[in-house]
This record gives sequence, C-alpha cells and structure tokens, in this order.
Amino acid sequence: MKTYLSLLFLFTLIFCNSQQITDKDVLKKCRKEFNKKTCLSDKDGDGTLYYLDQCPNDAGPIENDGCPWPDSDGDGLIDKDDPCPTVAGPMENIGCPWPDTDGDGILDKDDACPTVVGLVELNGCPKKDCSENYRIGKKAADDFIKLQQSINYKSIQKHLLEFLKKIKYDSSILLIINSDVFEGEGPSECPDFKFPETLNYTAESYIWDNQMLENISKTVNQNLFPASGNSLFWGRAGFYRENDEEFRNLNTEQIKFISKLTTFSDPKYGNIKYYKNKSKILSKLPTEFNRIIFEEDTRIINKQFQTEITFKITTLKTLNYIKFKYNFETEDWVKISEDNYQNTIK
Repeated sequence: MKTYLSLLFLFTLIFCNSQQITDKDVLKKCRKEFNKKTCLSDKDGDGTLYYLDQCPNDAGPIENDGCPWPDSDGDGLIDKDDPCPTVAGPMENIGCPWPDTDGDGILDKDDACPTVVGLVELNGCPKKDCSENYRIGKKAADDFIKLQQSINYKSIQKHLLEFLKKIKYDSSILLIINSDVFEGEGPSECPDFKFPETLNYTAESYIWDNQMLENISKTVNQNLFPASGNSLFWGRAGFYRENDEEFRNLNTEQIKFISKLTTFSDPKYGNIKYYKNKSKILSKLPTEFNRIIFEEDTRIINKQFQTEITFKITTLKTLNYIKFKYNFETEDWVKISEDNYQNTIK
C-alpha cells in the first residue's frame, strides 16, 4: 500500500511538473494571485487545471479551455454546431430559422410554391386563373344541352309505360327519379364550376316530367313515392320530404310537382311526399317496397354519342330489366333487351 501511494504521488508530481514546463508563463501569472495548490487544482472538475482554465468555476471541455460552449441565440444548439449562432432556430433545421423565400408568410417547408408568393388556403401557391376552366366547362354544358334537345325522350316514355303495365306490383313503389351520385372532392386550385341550367336537360328531367309521373301513378295502381338515388346511396331513406335538400338535384318543374303531392307523416322520416292511390290506403309505411330504377350510360364512341338507358323494376317476387338504345337516325329509342327473374334478394 505504501508503494502504491508513493507511485501515485510521483505520477502527480511528474504531471504537474510537465504542466509547469509547458505553460510556465501562465503558471507564474497564476502564482502571483494564488498559491501553488490552487493553481494546480481543478475546482470545477472538468479536467483542466485551474491556472489553464478560462472558466474555473464552470465545467467545460478542454478544447474550449475549460469553458462551456456558448449558445448565443439560446436555441439549444451550441455555437460551434450552429450555422446560425446569433439567430434562434429549431434543432431539425440545425439551429437556423426556417426560411420563407417568397416572403408570403408561409415557411418554405410548408410552402407548395416556395419561390412564388401565394395564399395560405392554397398551401402557399398563387390563385390560378380559372377562366379557361370555366370556358371549357361552359362549352361542355352547352354541348350537353344541345345534345339532349336533339333526343326524342317522349318515345322512351311510351315504351316504358307499356313495359310497366306488364308487371304485377305487390307493394308501394319507390320511383328513383335521380340516380346520380355526387362524390365529394378534395381541395382544388380552381372551383368545380356548376351550371345549374343543365338540370332542366338531364335524361331524368326529360323522362320523369310531370305528365310521365302522372301516367305512372295511374299505370302501377300503387302508392308511388318519388325517391332520390343520392339519398339511398348514402344510406338514407330516399324519400323526398318537405323542403328536402335532395331537391337540389331536380329541375324546377319536378320540385313544384313533388311539393304539391300528398303528405304522409311518419315519426321516423318526417313529412314524406307521395302519389296517393285511392284504392291503396296508406296507414303506415310498408316495410318493403317495389322499385323503379333508372340507369343511364352515356359514352363517346367514334366521336359520336352513344346513349343507352336501362330500367330495373323490382317487386317482392321478381326482377325485371328493360334496356334501350337511342338511334339518332330514326330519332327513336330501340329496345335491345328485356329480362325478368325470380327475386331472390332478401
């Protein structure tokens, strides 16, 4: 043990002497103010002797003369590792503030157009000139109206009524007047332009006009409930009710006509509009309905419109289909298929 202590003292003495030799002038300066013991001590325990330590009361690395590395901007990143030591910035940007190159108030990291001034609601991009989109949409709407005006929808009404007369209905009927399903769209640089005038020229508007609705109510000999395909698609009842939001997909005449219909009050669905059949008194809503469903398929083939329409009529016992295709030369609808099956859907 004595030998061990002697060796430790000798090592310390040699180490101190080497420091005295290496930094003799600095040590002498220290000795003028402090005794040798103090000058050779390590008060803050950072491994740098007192006479060499520029910050003897604060621990710091040897490579910084015993002083802690400064953080001038107080952002948590020391100056030696901070490319922007005088300006605070996040760690993920190495201590520098996020730039906003175009000065629009949206940081480059969040800006979809970082070099062009833009709007917050457009993720930092400028508002797009949508006039061309409107022009294209308006032309498409005008072309659609022109096409629809050239089609003889009275013909298909006649064919359909003849088909409806063949079917034996065994419950009140849901007549799906509007079968278009509108999906929501995400944010867009340009709005989705609407041309409400086209509602007066849709196939639904032409086929389900006031006269046709009157004729169907007489033909089917059942209480008839006009219904919205949109509402059914989204899991709602489908009925048109007083001041119903689904009226937005109908034309003006259809809205007026349905609004004047008989009203049946149901605790679950409210005031429902329907065609009242005198021989079929409605005391409560049926649990199951027959349905008349309209489907349209309009495509462009060889630069010409090909229009095909299918009607599906379901009763509690049967499924019935009839499909028509429009012939532009004869200006008439031609039946291309007719089928019926036993209804196995429960």
